[in-house]
Amino acid sequence: TGVSALMSVEAALRETFPDTARSSKSILAIAKSLWGIHLIRKKCAQVTVDLTNDNPTSVAIAKYSQFNIAGFDYFNRESINLAGNTTASINLYQGTVSSETRTTTGIINEKFYLGSAANAFNISDDDLYCLINGVEEYSKTTDSLFETGPGGLPIFYENSLPTGEIETIFGDGLYGKLPVASSVLSFIYATTLGKA
Repeated sequence: TGVSALMSVEAALRETFPDTARSSKSILAIAKSLWGIHLIRKKCAQVTVDLTNDNPTSVAIAKYSQFNIAGFDYFNRESINLAGNTTASINLYQGTVSSETRTTTGIINEKFYLGSAANAFNISDDDLYCLINGVEEYSKTTDSLFETGPGGLPIFYENSLPTGEIETIFGDGLYGKLPVASSVLSFIYATTLGKA
């Protein structure tokens, strides 16, 4: 009827302005578009440890490898190359490394959602990256893809949703590189007990 249609239009109009919006989704969308709001998730605790290689040959440890110290999971953010018969001090970060895989359709500004209610807001704010087809690394940005300037850099935009999950948005080829259709995206992230 005419009255309910008018009320729907008024409600929709109310949700488009920061001073009158009531829906948490509307408020977040307005904040992100006007002010570039990034909801910060947890930060990983850090510890420095000594790693010893007792073997005569060198050892390479890939970044985001899992360690366990006193019953807590830790990981390394950088690759470690440990020469034979040496000890090195390295930084480890508290958290459990996880990964999720998605396949692209090739559309511009394609979105993917990561995480679940089980790990809501526990995904580290600093530890998220993406490998395309297991080879090319894309880095995250919390700035708008338009702010990165033209050039099709291998980056993706990420932000926290009100549910604690992560929204990722890839570029259009000009502002952020556009992954080719049917590419396999491997998102690597850490969940942590750290503070928000």
